[in-house]
Amino acid sequence: MRNLGLDLLRLLAVSLVMFRHLPGDVGRTAELAILFRGGWIGVDLFFVLSGFLISGLLFREHQKTGRLDVVHFLIRRGFKIYPVFWAMLAVTIMVLAILKQPIPGRALAGETSSSRTTWGGC
Repeated sequence: MRNLGLDLLRLLAVSLVMFRHLPGDVGRTAELAILFRGGWIGVDLFFVLSGFLISGLLFREHQKTGRLDVVHFLIRRGFKIYPVFWAMLAVTIMVLAILKQPIPGRALAGETSSSRTTWGGC
């Protein structure tokens, strides 16, 4: 069951993170400065919401079945998360290829200290 209030908070969290990661001078304009600086709040908010929603799923499963099947839970979450993750990687690679930018393999494989430099991260 969807909760509009939680979905709006999730939208706010994702938007703050996206503003924080705007490239170059785009995120540094006076109008967007507060959104740029507030990006870390989006990360914290997203993790709190995720913890709340995931714990709700676990509590409902325990109420319904009287136990937790962690393996089944992780498989279900994987089928929900990984298709979007792989699609995001594919789109990122396509955009970089279209823009004729180098495709940083380490940054795509995982966030490392060198990928923060490459991608201009936090």
